[in-house]
Amino acid sequence: MKTSETINLVCSNLGITKAELAKRMGILPSSLYRKLARESMTLEEFQKCLDVVGVEIEFTGINF
Repeated sequence: MKTSETINLVCSNLGITKAELAKRMGILPSSLYRKLARESMTLEEFQKCLDVVGVEIEFTGINF
């Protein structure tokens, strides 16, 4: 699953917009949208997204 798909799923399940997520992260919504569109989010940024909404995910297995 792509980072953007994960973030979209989290926002949908929590009933928040990506703009609200960006505000909670302390960044502009346009910055978050660009990172998601380009799939250029770092692991640290991805973790911060999940931390600010109190979501923990677990990665299992590697599929190539």
